[in-house]
Amino acid sequence: MSIKQNKDESIIKSTGAEVASIGRIEATFTPIRNKEIEEKYSRWVEECANTTKPCSHTIQETEEYFLQQCEAVSLDENDIRMKSYQYSVLMHYKFNSRLSGFPIDTNDEVIANWEKEQRDIRREIMNTLPEHYGIKTSGYYLPQIECNLYLYKEFKEETKERTKRIEDINTRTYWQDICFFFEETTEDIHCDNGGESLINKLYVFRGVREEDIKLKNARFQGYLYSLRELGNLPDFRNQ
Repeated sequence: MSIKQNKDESIIKSTGAEVASIGRIEATFTPIRNKEIEEKYSRWVEECANTTKPCSHTIQETEEYFLQQCEAVSLDENDIRMKSYQYSVLMHYKFNSRLSGFPIDTNDEVIANWEKEQRDIRREIMNTLPEHYGIKTSGYYLPQIECNLYLYKEFKEETKERTKRIEDINTRTYWQDICFFFEETTEDIHCDNGGESLINKLYVFRGVREEDIKLKNARFQGYLYSLRELGNLPDFRNQ
């Protein structure tokens, strides 16, 4: 599974066959570009919208639920992993209007100015307390103890299947701590280095509001995606 964040407040999660776009503790499952599959997916979402009831929890309740599911250790505010998460949240929720794509097919001066602007934004964020921007973050790492090892095993197997490069897994990926992050204002939730089954549980617990069901929006589709991934909802492709 590869994860990256977009400028539009979303995170792209790719497993090779499927892509899920996640953001603000919500996800959108996007099937492979195939007309028949897309039609099945649309019918599936519509049918689920007709039977789903509102079942939402707050971000604070979701974080409490997370702490009940595993053994987690709080990250210090100055931990580089916390800083990186705060930077990511601010870049995509607060500085989106100041961001622009890399200037392709242009001169060196324009590229230099673009690079300087990106550095200035990063410096501003990294040297300013998160509270200044109105965000409140918390982060945790999962120690590799008995009750958490299943998540590390899951990620190792997933990475092995995706890359087919076992020699890289043990040295670069498997032994990094799985981390989870929460931000109250934006209701953002994020995990690094694994934890897919647990984050799907968090999405399901977080639930959906009546407006999400009515609009069949990203949060609703992400809820369905997580239910499906956990085996609690039939796969639309089998219908």
